[in-house]
Amino acid sequence: MDFLNKINEVAADNAAASDQDRYIIYRRHAGIGDLLLGLYYTWVYACATKRKIVIDWRWSTYVHNSSNLFPYLFKDCFIRGTPLIGTDIDKIIFPEPFYPKYYNNETIHEIPKVGLHKTYKNYMDREADFERLRSGYPYLENTVVLNECLRAFPHGGDIAEGAGNFINIIWSSLNGHLSAHLDEISKTLFDGNKNITGIHIRLGNNADTFTLPFIKRIKGYDGKNVREYVKRNVMPVIENLPSGQRVFVASETEEATNQIIELVPDCIIYNKWFADPGCEVHFSSRDRGVPNGLEILKDSLTEMYLLSQCQEIYSTLAHSAFSKVAGLLGKKTNVHFI
Repeated sequence: MDFLNKINEVAADNAAASDQDRYIIYRRHAGIGDLLLGLYYTWVYACATKRKIVIDWRWSTYVHNSSNLFPYLFKDCFIRGTPLIGTDIDKIIFPEPFYPKYYNNETIHEIPKVGLHKTYKNYMDREADFERLRSGYPYLENTVVLNECLRAFPHGGDIAEGAGNFINIIWSSLNGHLSAHLDEISKTLFDGNKNITGIHIRLGNNADTFTLPFIKRIKGYDGKNVREYVKRNVMPVIENLPSGQRVFVASETEEATNQIIELVPDCIIYNKWFADPGCEVHFSSRDRGVPNGLEILKDSLTEMYLLSQCQEIYSTLAHSAFSKVAGLLGKKTNVHFI
């Protein structure tokens, strides 16, 4: 692909800029699908420029403290010779200089601000970094901190195939307690049944109140009622499925889930905690006194895995990273968007 060619053109010179270990510190504060896709794109750049990846998912949307999510989910590993490190990252002495210049071995461990987390002064600076990544920009600094990689690269084609391989390799390093949980839930809910269609009802953050602008772009959305949206857009998909095909539904809104249960009594639902109406999904562990944000992450991981085990996946949100990663994990050729 064009951007990979550009990266490879500068890779040799970039790697020759220093004879010591060099790093990319990958920070991302979003849902699990977004985290994993962004990690893939970070890995692509790290491979080409011969850097180690440090995954810094502290102060996350699930746990708002200095606990790093990556070691909870995965073991440190090597993927095609590139190390992915998430354990004891606060003990690493990173080689200077840093990019952006704000960072050093002290400021990298400060509690980040909400939003851009001090990586960028403003969104223009962040967009400039996206363009640098797309062009294979040769960062000469020994330690580069990237807050967002997801939107820097294109989707589809060869990159999607590579992403699928990466997602399955990283998934193989899932910690044992999570693997056992996923196996148990899959056996309990699916019971070996292969004739299951997965539907991901993702209406965006604040889905129950439809307040965010991008939600208004959902096909057929009338801005008034979740239940009406489900009846008009999701039910036709279910009604047109072959006879004997069961449905697994993953949704961030309890109202939509209850509507499906009423209309399709034999649908498969994973019993989980729902955010109250009006609460943003990815920040729900901050609200309503949720005792453990890791349980919310575990729920998300479980529904992603169950979707990946379905014959086909339908999603209500075309840019949902969650649906895309589920499809990549299940080696689906594509995800159908409602």
